[in-house]
Amino acid sequence: HGSGKNRKDFPNRDKENSVLWTILRDPTTRIISQFYHFHVSRGKANATAAAFQSMLKSDVRTGDYYFQRESFLDSADPVLNVQNIIEELDFIAITERMDESVVALALLWGLPLADVLYMSAKTNGGYDGG
Repeated sequence: HGSGKNRKDFPNRDKENSVLWTILRDPTTRIISQFYHFHVSRGKANATAAAFQSMLKSDVRTGDYYFQRESFLDSADPVLNVQNIIEELDFIAITERMDESVVALALLWGLPLADVLYMSAKTNGGYDGG
């Protein structure tokens, strides 16, 4: 998440003195989570197949919203856009494989495993700020 106010600066960043990385999440898991978080829990929608289908058709976050926001994606060719993303990013972690992603990050960047720590900000039933 985040405002993305400096996203346009990503292609112009000093790559020798910065690190740009992201975390990907399984799209099916993400969209189901989004439905229950924003529409059922906060929006008080009924958890029905019809409500889910309606959300898929109307919520801007269900499309390629995040993909389109990136300023360095100038091409109409999705393959070229993915290649541009891969070239810009220094590391891509996977939410569902966070343990392995953190170990890979440490190995790639020569960090001792004892210096790499992550903690889940949310767990089932945890506080969500809403």
